[in-house]
Amino acid sequence: MIREDYGRQIDEFERILQNFASDITSGAVFERLPPMDLWSRAETPVTNLKNLAEGLKKTMLILKPEKYNEIERFHEALIQPLNAFKDMLFQKTVDPAANSRLAMEQLRKAVIAGSDLVVFARDVQKNPSPLIKEVLRHREVYQSKEYLSIINVPGAFEVNLRSLLRSIEDLISALDSLEKAMDGARKSLTSLRDESLRFHSAPLEASEGAKEKRGQSSLSEFSGR
Repeated sequence: MIREDYGRQIDEFERILQNFASDITSGAVFERLPPMDLWSRAETPVTNLKNLAEGLKKTMLILKPEKYNEIERFHEALIQPLNAFKDMLFQKTVDPAANSRLAMEQLRKAVIAGSDLVVFARDVQKNPSPLIKEVLRHREVYQSKEYLSIINVPGAFEVNLRSLLRSIEDLISALDSLEKAMDGARKSLTSLRDESLRFHSAPLEASEGAKEKRGQSSLSEFSGR
């Protein structure tokens, strides 16, 4: 079920992270590799870490939606240095060795962030939201309804059982709606952040334009004299 799959995701993420830490970030020899050679060694584990981190984030948002901000922060703390690592290796430079060293620093930051993410993910696994935990428990019961349906049971019990299964279906539908609502909220938050950045940059650009215009006016006046 979802919690078992989540546990396997965490184990796989931790395994790749530990291999990364021991095989790459601990060896100074990698810092002396040309950028493209370094990327060829790191591409697969970096890609796997990013994909697994995305899967962990989605599951954590289901298990503990009230921790949305923390989940986003732990996820971004890992993804940002991994993206920076790749960008530095593909950057044109007259000193490739320096780029490799700087890229490795970003990779070390990612390993630290990944370790923090594992600790947080384990906590979510042990302590999901009580309501979500109950919904998932009912979902597991619902998924076994085909098995229950072949059991011979008294009529009254069957009526109650069917009523319970309908309630579970409603809970599952509510959970699915919650997932969609969180996706919508995340997109709206990103859009709002972008709009805010543009809003704050507009007055600065206007101010710079006004300064430039005043400077041109002053120069014209000076030339007229």
